[in-house]
Amino acid sequence: MKQNKNIQGTALAVVLSCSVTLGFVITQIVFGLIFTTVCTLKYPAAIADALKNTDKSAVFSLMASFFGVFMTDVMAVFVIWLANRKKKTELFNPVNNKTILTFTAVTMLLWVFNCFWSAAIPQTWGEDARRLTELASKINITAFMLCFLSPLAEELTFRYAVVKIFKHFKSGSTVFCIITSAVLFAIAHGNIAQAVPAVIMGGLFAYFYIKTDNIAVPVAMHAFFNTSGELTQFIPTVGMCGVYGVIGMLILITLLTAKRRHKQ
Repeated sequence: MKQNKNIQGTALAVVLSCSVTLGFVITQIVFGLIFTTVCTLKYPAAIADALKNTDKSAVFSLMASFFGVFMTDVMAVFVIWLANRKKKTELFNPVNNKTILTFTAVTMLLWVFNCFWSAAIPQTWGEDARRLTELASKINITAFMLCFLSPLAEELTFRYAVVKIFKHFKSGSTVFCIITSAVLFAIAHGNIAQAVPAVIMGGLFAYFYIKTDNIAVPVAMHAFFNTSGELTQFIPTVGMCGVYGVIGMLILITLLTAKRRHKQ
């Protein structure tokens, strides 16, 4: 009987998590249409040039993601406040220095992996990404939106909401919760090129959120990851990969060595 309840709870949690993801995507599409219309009127030359040289769906995706995440942030914060207004809920539980060092090192190594993955994907996608970056600068989409607003929206949706849903239904499957969060996160990105890094990132972000019960941890990891990408406009990617790889490995090796000594 208990096993049946766990299966039912997990199934309900997955269905509701998919519904949350669908809501996230619909929000981006609706407000993306609005933002696309405004930008087309305000920056006709930049939009026309992008549509001529870049895949139309990629251009719309840019619009949807950058304006949609802002509205997602607003709605997510409102829903969280509404759900917890009558009870005390800790969103930012204390995190020790070891955990901070661990997720910093993991994020650095994730970013290095993503760079190698991006180099291996078809060149056309990389070219589209470059053109979209140029378009973003032309229509005043700031790095702040990419480095903070987007991570906040995605972590509130795919980590906070999904994990809370699984806890509510008492599914008891932490692994399945992490997998669901990771897969939905990858699907929401909408392209195969980002699917593998998104699954790995989503899974690790979910793991650290469950481990710390502090939503600021995956938001910080995500923001650090995106900010690193923005820094490649000023710092050579190869150099950053080398520095991140060395620092990340040194931190993890130091932490593992300290853990072994403590056990002895």
